[in-house]
Amino acid sequence: MSKSIADAKGRSPEQSQIRKDTGITARLKKLADPSAWPALLPGAQRVSSTPEEREAYIHEVRHEIQGWNGTGAFHLVHEIAKHQLKLGVRGDIAEIGVHHGQMLVFLMMMLRSGERAIAIDLFDEQHLNIDRSGHGDRDVFNENVERYVPSLSGELTVIQGDSTCLKPADLFGDKGQGVRLFSVDGGHTRDIVINDLFLAAAGLNDAGVVILDDVFNAYFPGVGDGLSAYISGGADLSRYSSYRNSNRRLAPFAIGCNKVMLAFEPHRKKYMDFLLECPIANTIRGHAIGWGVDGIPVFEL
Repeated sequence: MSKSIADAKGRSPEQSQIRKDTGITARLKKLADPSAWPALLPGAQRVSSTPEEREAYIHEVRHEIQGWNGTGAFHLVHEIAKHQLKLGVRGDIAEIGVHHGQMLVFLMMMLRSGERAIAIDLFDEQHLNIDRSGHGDRDVFNENVERYVPSLSGELTVIQGDSTCLKPADLFGDKGQGVRLFSVDGGHTRDIVINDLFLAAAGLNDAGVVILDDVFNAYFPGVGDGLSAYISGGADLSRYSSYRNSNRRLAPFAIGCNKVMLAFEPHRKKYMDFLLECPIANTIRGHAIGWGVDGIPVFEL
């Protein structure tokens, strides 16, 4: 990503990597050891971190990993994830467009026994990054995983390559429990976004959530265009006809912090109802109408 684009996006990437061990960092390393996982829930429901440790990551540790997710974005994702944990929704976590892992490391902190993480990024194949919307570095990403969640690295599958050339079986296999949290922050053109949404939907379980980044970024209108085409079917969608859930479209249930949250019905409505009553509901500044949905809460955190 060029400096001009980075500045124009209104982002302030922390270019310097902080390598000084802090008390929080040491705690994160310890919590990544499954034998030290807090006994919040029995057996397979046990979570790899406490809510307090995740809050510490949001406010302190995330600054050590280069990325462009604001505090509010993490809080919004965290509330959704906590709701899933409370309800016992199981599934893997995944991200297209990992960069250095700022969001994926956070999602990995909410893994439970039997769940895994999937990372998809161009990494060294930057000649394919046609919109220059990021510049993932696999070595830096691996270093961050080993630094903050080292004992979870065995639950991580890393796929380097162009997401438009991948098929669901490449990511998820023919069987599995599906993905419950899927961050989509890869290529920012219309066609890539359409592809990535179909790919994510194919891997999602019934109660899963897709977190789509940069929908309202003025420098990447292709993201919003791609989302609209995906929802309305206003594109050549024949290549996705064999995908699981290709005829069952995701729809938005929340907007905020440069992201749009999507899910399948009836869970979309359930997530929206939950957010209207959750601890961050006081940051809702209005409700949007669009993509065939009324009353989408808009968060300003």
